[in-house]
Amino acid sequence: MKRLALLLIIAASVAQPLAAQNTTLPPIEKVKNYLPHMTRPDVESLLTRSDMVIIPVASLEQHGTHLPIGTDYLNGVERAKLVAQRVDVLVAPILLPGQSPYHMEFAGTVTLPSSLIQEVYVEAAKSLTRHGFKRFLILNAHGGNRAITTFIVDRINQETGGIAVDLGAVLGPFTDREPARALPRPYMPQPEKIAQALQADLEKVGIRVRIVNWEWGTYLDKVFDGQHQMALLGWTGDNGDPDNFLYVLLDKTAAVKPAQNIAFYKSDELHE
Repeated sequence: MKRLALLLIIAASVAQPLAAQNTTLPPIEKVKNYLPHMTRPDVESLLTRSDMVIIPVASLEQHGTHLPIGTDYLNGVERAKLVAQRVDVLVAPILLPGQSPYHMEFAGTVTLPSSLIQEVYVEAAKSLTRHGFKRFLILNAHGGNRAITTFIVDRINQETGGIAVDLGAVLGPFTDREPARALPRPYMPQPEKIAQALQADLEKVGIRVRIVNWEWGTYLDKVFDGQHQMALLGWTGDNGDPDNFLYVLLDKTAAVKPAQNIAFYKSDELHE
């Protein structure tokens, strides 16, 4: 009986490649400079023209009831592919999940610890530098990976023979940004009036406050870096989970520069 079962398994395995020819899945169209689609000669040819790599840093997490779990991954990879169609640069998607512990109450989310994520990307960079790639553009496609992206860039620069930059950060000066006063947020439709109300209340108790308006991009750079005594900032949650707010705005792991926890509040009790 066991012998018969083994023969059936072998027969099924042999028949599987034949069955695959009749698959209903759409054919995969080869994309230029996209590592998963490339052959070894393709990579060797690219290295004669470029030593640059784009590595998306993504996530697998819920995005409500209307968007796929892989939204961040697909967003990062597809943007990188578009760049690679215009210039010779390797697109190397290394890892699907990112750091998304605040979404774990929602089915389908996969989260990994920061240390593990960093290690995977740094080791991947070491592999690519061994083949001849030297310049790494790290493209963060998930807000929860902002601090991790900074660590990945720093570690590639310190631990490998390559040079890495945070693509989002270096593109900042070339991105059109609206002034803060002209760009109310959904959670704060009248920021100047709120600031003026806080200013008036604080003056009643002897605290004088000067309100400073910065261009929106500059404002984010400054508060994420802690260059403020007080600041107004919020978070538009994409689900009803309280942890989606508490973790992002108040958890100690979000107080690492560039920090979304701009109060730099740190509590072990809240973290647990």
